[in-house]
Amino acid sequence: MMLGCVTIGETMTVFTPNEEGPLRHARSFSMKFGGAKSNVAIGLSRLSHSSRWDSRLGEDEFGDAMQSFIRGEGDDVSYVSRDPISSGRTWC
Repeated sequence: MMLGCVTIGETMTVFTPNEEGPLRHARSFSMKFGGAKSNVAIGLSRLSHSSRWDSRLGEDEFGDAMQSFIRGEGDDVSYVSRDPISSGRTWC
């Protein structure tokens, strides 16, 4: 199979509150993925074009979920690199 398109860049995990009102009162969220590069790759796959999404993800559940989702949309994710998460890392 000849590769048609390669996209390179980040994709975001988007959390949307399931209730209306101030964010500080939300207790449950829906999780989706979004980002121009992955959206283009997914769109091309849906149109039956071959595409590959290259990025760097954490070696954690978020990284696993994102890579699995994009692979499930038909994109080649074999060039995605994974970073181990150190136990002392603090997220801002």
